[in-house]
Amino acid sequence: MAIELSELTRLRDELVRNRARGVRSVQINGERVEFVDDAAFARRIADLESQIAAREGAGAEPFATIYPSLGRGL
Repeated sequence: MAIELSELTRLRDELVRNRARGVRSVQINGERVEFVDDAAFARRIADLESQIAAREGAGAEPFATIYPSLGRGL
């Protein structure tokens, strides 16, 4: 079952707040998660951010329009 974008955002925000407070363990949805160090916290937040970016970009246009800029070559 896929987690909705709003839930991913809520989880990320909660982890960011806990990391800023210096908390090493958090309880999310009844599960206790303990992070060994700050790098583990950062990896989990980065993972959530990449999932959020992928979901937000899912409806985006896959091609970019490029407008060439031509000069006189001087």
